[in-house]
Amino acid sequence: MFKLLATGAILVAVGLGLTIVGGVISGEGLTMYHGYSDYEMVDPYVTDAAGIGTVSIQVENRRVVVEPATDDQITITYAESERDTIEITNVGGVITLTNEVSRWFWFTMNFGMMATTQERTVSVAIPATLALDLDVETENGSLSVADLPEVTSLALDSVNGTVSMTNMTGLDTLVAETTNGVISLDNVTVSGSIDLVTANGNIDLDDVTCPDIQASTSNGHVDGNDVTGEDVTFRSTNGDVDLQIHGALADFYVRLSTVNGSMYINDSKVTQNAYNTSLPNKLDLVTTNGSVHLNFVA
Repeated sequence: MFKLLATGAILVAVGLGLTIVGGVISGEGLTMYHGYSDYEMVDPYVTDAAGIGTVSIQVENRRVVVEPATDDQITITYAESERDTIEITNVGGVITLTNEVSRWFWFTMNFGMMATTQERTVSVAIPATLALDLDVETENGSLSVADLPEVTSLALDSVNGTVSMTNMTGLDTLVAETTNGVISLDNVTVSGSIDLVTANGNIDLDDVTCPDIQASTSNGHVDGNDVTGEDVTFRSTNGDVDLQIHGALADFYVRLSTVNGSMYINDSKVTQNAYNTSLPNKLDLVTTNGSVHLNFVA
């Protein structure tokens, strides 16, 4: 009997490991759901956007989607169960959303008793003309923010989920962190700084403008396409590092480093790892197991 139980435990562990690996490779991260299926949509939370300066969301086992509203109100749509309830407060111009999850739950991966993605989604609609700070945290779920050009500060934090930002062009600061998931930016402009960290996932930037960009992953590539910046640091432990940046080699102090890989500038292989060391603006591209590619465009 003991051997049978041990074998079963091993099979469960192997299945979980394969699920984690598959999620990371696919870019979806790991999303785990408990087995309750009694979620029901409730009446949306609706409030006038005037006077709101901050939206703060801290949830677990939830996917969060933030998108533009069709009117001048903030609308939050979600489902609840008796074991997973949502609380929303609005005090002093700060909207705070949290959920309370029963600790007595069991996890499933893709079985029949699982709540649907829609039931697990918190959808937040914000007027596109509203300037505010947005802070979103989740465990075991993805985060997506798009088409909100007046948001000034954005902080996204996920455990086991992807983090994506699209068409965000009015930011002062951007901080995004996840574990076991991809971080992606598309058409993002930040006047101050960008700080991106993931531990098992890729980081992808496309059409990103910011004077100070920091992007680091432990297991995955860091890829920047159509980037405009002054100080850019890309770091990976196990993956390629690629940067296409506006400017010329003569504009930057460039440092390239790899242990097990090759280095390229404008598609030509190089062995020199430092250039223009007296210049103030710096491109620092580092990996351990992978190649480094740096390309300049007009």
